[in-house]
Amino acid sequence: ISLVQPADQLASLRRAGVRLLGAVVENGRRPARADCFGDRVLILGSEERGLRPAIEEMLDVRLAIRTSQAMPSLNVAAAGAILLDALREPHHPRAPRED
Repeated sequence: ISLVQPADQLASLRRAGVRLLGAVVENGRRPARADCFGDRVLILGSEERGLRPAIEEMLDVRLAIRTSQAMPSLNVAAAGAILLDALREPHHPRAPRED
């Protein structure tokens, strides 16, 4: 059995033209305003530590969800569901998405 490290697999995907999108807490773009066209993969980190630094460095786009003081953070499942819904169809960052 050959085990592939996550960074190696992501590098392989990137070489194949897949864009790497990662969920981050800070310094990320809102999904509706990010350039998220084409083949892409969404990467989620752990709830405690987020993405590993080596993985975050590989990202093409960093995505963040706006939160409030009443709800300053989300668990990884909720964040993933929100981001997947926002990314389900390619859309122009300035155009409203049609449902």
